[in-house]
Amino acid sequence: MEFQLFLDESGDFENDNNKPENWRPSLIGGLLIEKDTISQDVAKVLVKRTTGKDKVHCKDETGTTVINILKELEKFKHEVIIFENTEKIVVIDSTTTYLNIIAEGLIQLITRLSAIHGKVELEVSVASRKDVSKGTGIIDFSNYEKILREKIIVGIAKKELSSKVLPKFKVHLSDARYDEMLMLSDTICNGFLTQDAKVKFSHDERQYLKKYFKNARITSLIPKLENQLQSMLINNKVSDAIFTLLLEYSQDNKETEALFVELLVPKLQNMRLEEIDNQLLKVTLEIGHLVKIQKEFSLAKKIGIAVRDFLTPIMRKAKVKFSNIFVLDVILYLYTIYTHEGDIEAEHLDEVFNLELRKVQDLITKLNYYIMYQNRKSVHLLNFLQNEAAINVLTSLIKACNDLMYLLEMIDDENLQSIDKFNQLGKLYGTRGQAYTKLINKNPSLLDKALKDFEYAIDHFEKEKDIERQYVYSANAFIQVNQVRDALTYLLKCEGISQLSQEALEECCDRWAEDYKGNIFKISTYVKIISMSDDELYGGEFLLKTLNKSKLDLAQLYKDLKKDILYPLPLIFWNLAKYYRKVNNTKLVKENIVKALQLLNGISETAYILKVLATAIKGWDYLYYVEENKPFLDKERDFQQHIATLKNQLMKNKQLSLLETLNLYNMCKNPVQKEDIQHLIEIAELI
Repeated sequence: MEFQLFLDESGDFENDNNKPENWRPSLIGGLLIEKDTISQDVAKVLVKRTTGKDKVHCKDETGTTVINILKELEKFKHEVIIFENTEKIVVIDSTTTYLNIIAEGLIQLITRLSAIHGKVELEVSVASRKDVSKGTGIIDFSNYEKILREKIIVGIAKKELSSKVLPKFKVHLSDARYDEMLMLSDTICNGFLTQDAKVKFSHDERQYLKKYFKNARITSLIPKLENQLQSMLINNKVSDAIFTLLLEYSQDNKETEALFVELLVPKLQNMRLEEIDNQLLKVTLEIGHLVKIQKEFSLAKKIGIAVRDFLTPIMRKAKVKFSNIFVLDVILYLYTIYTHEGDIEAEHLDEVFNLELRKVQDLITKLNYYIMYQNRKSVHLLNFLQNEAAINVLTSLIKACNDLMYLLEMIDDENLQSIDKFNQLGKLYGTRGQAYTKLINKNPSLLDKALKDFEYAIDHFEKEKDIERQYVYSANAFIQVNQVRDALTYLLKCEGISQLSQEALEECCDRWAEDYKGNIFKISTYVKIISMSDDELYGGEFLLKTLNKSKLDLAQLYKDLKKDILYPLPLIFWNLAKYYRKVNNTKLVKENIVKALQLLNGISETAYILKVLATAIKGWDYLYYVEENKPFLDKERDFQQHIATLKNQLMKNKQLSLLETLNLYNMCKNPVQKEDIQHLIEIAELI
C-alpha cells in the first residue's frame, strides 16, 4: 500500500527545556494520506477557496483562517501526524534535534503502517528549514539527508529483522512557500502548537482544535544518547546499545568511546561468555540484514569499520572475553562490500582476518571460514583482472572440498552417506564459473566449463536466491558468445519460467519492477542483451519495446537508486547508450552517458574498479564524438585527465599488474590511440 506524508515544523527547536511548563515543545507535523488522495491541484484550490490567497503561512494568519483550512481538509481522508520534543531535552544543535525527531517519528510510523498493511511504500516530503544559525537562507538538505536516511534504515532494520516484506521509503525536500500540500501541513503544525492560545482562537475554535487533534498520532523524541543506552541496558538489550554506539561512532567522536567505557564495559565484564556472544551475534545479524536484504552497503561498511577500529580494540583492552567468530563474520561482510565496490581496501583486511583465523581452535569452523574468505579473495582477484590466479585458488579449494565429501561418504553411517550438498562448495563453483566467463572472449571453449560450474553450484544450493544468481551468471556467459536466446532463457529461469516468449519477458520485467534493488543484476543483464542483440526475433528494439510495455521503468529505477551508487547501475545506462548509438539516437546516447557518469561521481578514491569503469565510459564517449564528427577536444582533455589520475592512483598503491593490463602507460601518451581505448572498453565490459 502506498502512502504520502507531508511534514512541516513549528517552533525553533531551541531551548525547549527553558520554556514555561504549559508551553508546547517544538514539533514537526503534517498529514498522512493514501497516495494521491489529495493532489497538489486540489490543495491549491483548497488554499485559494479558504483564504482568497495563492500562498499561505499560518503563523501570519488569523485563527479563523486556520480553522477554515482544517474544516475543508476534514472533507478528505487523512491522518494527522505529530512528532514533537515532548521530553523537552536540552537542544545543543537545532538541526540535530530536528533530524532526530523526524527519524524517530518515521521509524515508528513506518513500523506501524507495515504491521497494519503488510507491504508499504511511504513517500515523505519535508519542508526546507531556515538556517537559524545564520538567521537567513535555507539549510541545504543534502547536508543532512544521508544522516536522516541512515537513522531510519537502521531503525527499520532492527524492527523488521524477521520480516520478508520490508517497507520502502523515500525522503525528499520541498519548499513550503510554493508547495500547497506543505501549506496544509503548516496549518496543522501551527494549529497544534497554538491550539491553547486565547489571543488567536476563540473558545469555540479551541474546542474544535481539541476535537480535531484528539486522534493525532504523536511520537516523542527518544531522550539523549546516554539515556537511550541506559534504558537499553536496564532492559538487557545489550546488542541494541552496541549497535547504537557503532552507528554514532566516528574517529573524532570522543563521546561514543567514553559512553562505551562508562556504561557498556562494566555490563559486559559481568556477563558470561555465552551471553556476550549471543549479543554480538545479534549485531552480526543486523549488519547482515543491511548487506543481504536492504543492500545498504555504505551504512553496513561504516558499522563494520567501527567494529574493527572501535569496538574490538576497546573490548580487548578492557579484557572482555568474546568469541573471535564475531570479528571474522564482520570482516567477511566488509570484504563482501569492498569486492562489490571493487575497492583495494579489501586487501587491508587480509592481515586482520588471518590473525583472527589462527585463534580458531575447532577444525571444521576454521575450514568453513577459510573457504568463505578464500572465495571472497578470489572475487577480489577477478575484480583486479587476475583471472588465472583466481581459477588456480578456486580449483585447489574445490578439489579439497570434494575430497572432504568423499571421506565423509566412506564413514559407515547412513546419515553421512546421504550428504550431497555443500553450500560453500557451491559458492566456489559459482565464482570459478565467473572467472571462466571473463575469459570466454579469448577462448570460447571455456563457455562449457563456465556453464558446468554453474550447474555444479546449483546442485549444492538450497536457497532460491543462490540458484537464481547462477542463472544470471549463465545468461552472462551466453552473452559472451552472442547466444541471445539462451541468455534470455536463463533469465526467465530466475522467475521459474521455462518457455521463451514476449509475454514471458514482459512478465519477468513486471516482477523485477517490484524490487529494483533486489533484481538489479537481472535488469542489468537484460539491458546488456538489448545493447548487443541482433537476433532476428529477439533483437534490441524488440526487447526494449517489451521492457517499455512492462511496469519496469528505467527512469524510476535511476531515481530510486542513484544515491546508493549501487553496482551495476552505471552499466545499465552505459549499455542503453550503446543501444541508442546503434539506432542513431544522439539525444538518448548523451542522456544515458550523463546518467552513467553521474552515478560514478563521488566514489571512494580506492574503488579502483569503478574508476576503471568510469574511465572506460569516458573513453567510449570520446570515441563516439570522434567517429560521429562532433566537437571532441573537451572530451579528449577530460578523458586524458581521467587516465592520468587513474594511473597515478594505481602507481601510488603499487597496482602495477593492473596498470600493465589496462595499458595505461601508453594511454597517457598524446594523442591517445583508438586501439588502446577499445582495449580499456573491452576490459570494462567484463567488470
